[in-house]
Amino acid sequence: MSKRADKREPGNGSGFTRHIPDYWWLALFPVMAVAPFFLGEYGTILAREMLIMGLFALSLNIILGNGGMVHFGHGAFFGIGSYTLAIMLKKYSINPYLSFVIAPVVTAFIALIVGWFCVRLTALYFSILTIAFGQLFYIIVFECTVSRGGMTGSTESRSLP
Repeated sequence: MSKRADKREPGNGSGFTRHIPDYWWLALFPVMAVAPFFLGEYGTILAREMLIMGLFALSLNIILGNGGMVHFGHGAFFGIGSYTLAIMLKKYSINPYLSFVIAPVVTAFIALIVGWFCVRLTALYFSILTIAFGQLFYIIVFECTVSRGGMTGSTESRSLP
């Protein structure tokens, strides 16, 4: 047998495979910590946006790939977290670091309420109800001009201390 055939894993069919440890991502933390010093303002903003979109894709992979559920209101929870953070910073002037902890907790609580309704349904009914909740959050955000600015959004921002 040749060396190439010895290194193939059964059922893979892709030829050579190399085992990469599951903790490879720990090497990204030091890189991300020093990246703002080398990337500049544009590179830092771009890296931040890439990280946010990567988290969004990862969460979609968990729901669609592992869970097998087609969820159409997924972006609403990112919006709930963002608006919660913005309202706590702008309206209530809460410490930004504390706000970063509270916003996911509020989002998880709302997701628990939505999930209580949605998880009992299957297939098409689950998808339709997630569309309905997504539209409900859309209407709440874009029609409430008193506390959130409506379609114009929140224009004031604070930087971290």
